[in-house]
Amino acid sequence: PNDIQIIRDSFNNLESLQLQVENIFDFGFELGSNVEIYNSINNLTDIQIIEFTNMDIAVIDEFSINLPYLIELRVDENNISDISFILGNPLLERLYINDNTISNLDIISGVATSDLDHLQHVVASDIFSDNNLIDSFIQLPNLSTIDLTNTSIVSINNSFNDLSNLTLVNVDADNLLTIEDSFNNIFGTYADTNRFVWTEGKIGVISGSFNSGIYDRIAIVDQ
Repeated sequence: PNDIQIIRDSFNNLESLQLQVENIFDFGFELGSNVEIYNSINNLTDIQIIEFTNMDIAVIDEFSINLPYLIELRVDENNISDISFILGNPLLERLYINDNTISNLDIISGVATSDLDHLQHVVASDIFSDNNLIDSFIQLPNLSTIDLTNTSIVSINNSFNDLSNLTLVNVDADNLLTIEDSFNNIFGTYADTNRFVWTEGKIGVISGSFNSGIYDRIAIVDQ
């Protein structure tokens, strides 16, 4: 078996790369443990899907995975704490980052970049590192589903706003302390899934939130 732990300055600017499955990049060979990837996997025009599920990856730096035609990015079930690398993929639609140790979920935002304008689907469940969401999940015009089930969110500020195409959002409140200026003008059409039901938690502050939008139910109890 291989014991490749560092990939640096590699797999860049390849005009034609033979892939095991068309348009899907998954290395095609075994890696070692706690893999770190630096300045690699850039400018590959044939790649539409990255499939790095359960590959024991610890680091992908912000200078890696910059792909002009990437549609789907799967890095779930790893040990990644920083997801800055998701930027630089202007056609990205589907993002799977669940089961990691991510602490900067707030980078999922359209405030400072247009790279996520096509993003539709985010699965970021089962993340147990604490996250403070500021200016997150906003200015993302095509976002329709957000799954943060079993993810530790401590505070939410100016997040989850103006999402008219949103059809489903799951946010756990077990560790949530404050909600400020958030969850405003979401859900453009009615559905019985347009709801928040939090039956336990630690919420102490709700300010400027849950205004406008088409909700089915908002229930916050036993906080």
